[in-house]
Amino acid sequence: MKVLKVAAAIIEKGEQILIARRLKGDFAGRWEFPGGKYEKDESGQEAIKREIEEEFDAQIKVERYLCTIEHDYDSFHLSMDCYICSLCDEKLVLHDHSQIRWISIDEKDVDWLPADRKVIEAYREDAKRRKTMWHEILRKKQALSREECIEILKKELRGVLSVNGDDGYPYGMPLNHYYNEEDDCLYFHSGKIGYKVDCFKRDDKASFCVMDKGFYKDDDWALNIRSVIVFGRIEIIEDEKVIEDICRKLSYKFTSDDSYIAEEIRRSLSRTLLFRLRIEHMSGKIVNEK
Repeated sequence: MKVLKVAAAIIEKGEQILIARRLKGDFAGRWEFPGGKYEKDESGQEAIKREIEEEFDAQIKVERYLCTIEHDYDSFHLSMDCYICSLCDEKLVLHDHSQIRWISIDEKDVDWLPADRKVIEAYREDAKRRKTMWHEILRKKQALSREECIEILKKELRGVLSVNGDDGYPYGMPLNHYYNEEDDCLYFHSGKIGYKVDCFKRDDKASFCVMDKGFYKDDDWALNIRSVIVFGRIEIIEDEKVIEDICRKLSYKFTSDDSYIAEEIRRSLSRTLLFRLRIEHMSGKIVNEK
């Protein structure tokens, strides 16, 4: 069966999300999340940004990955990568749809396309889990914005990855990391065997904590530190091109010596395990050590 790879946007505005009504084709008149097919060598974020611009003359900001929906239609299999997004402007021009609606997460009166019904179910489950699972920072004035959190993830060289170890004991280890804006994931590399690998193969849930180097205010002895903690699930990367690409990008955080990087990749790539943490929740705060 033919496989169709697409990206879809769940565009949020306050407590509402955007849906669009198909203008033509076999599913004309039914509702979906906007998006479309990947073009060659596109990442998910690149694909969904291009599709929204083509369909609505609009720019979006991709907030995070939600899920990948798999669905069998009569003549093809659909694999749909879904991203939570927000609009950069309010004006939408319809090119491929007859109508749009802003609906609440619990809206019942929607004639969904079959695959998109799975998307809204995944979105509801995600919202429920995030509401009950993730604790808000109590001191709101100390909270960092998402942009500030990402700045720290990109700038700092290393943090502590924690996984679930034996007998309920957490296992934390210092690791270098690379934050990839294209898919909003953190990437790590290591040897192919070891205790941490055993741990996350058994249980893919993990957290990662990063601190910046801090700063002092005036003559105050106490350091002010910004920290970020990320929760998500670990996935092992099998694609050799992706492994080489991410390892090269990670290397550039430490050195610009191209010949050294090329030799290290040539010598070590076959022995390297690359894995990523798909971000489900991220928060950050600034604290004073007094």
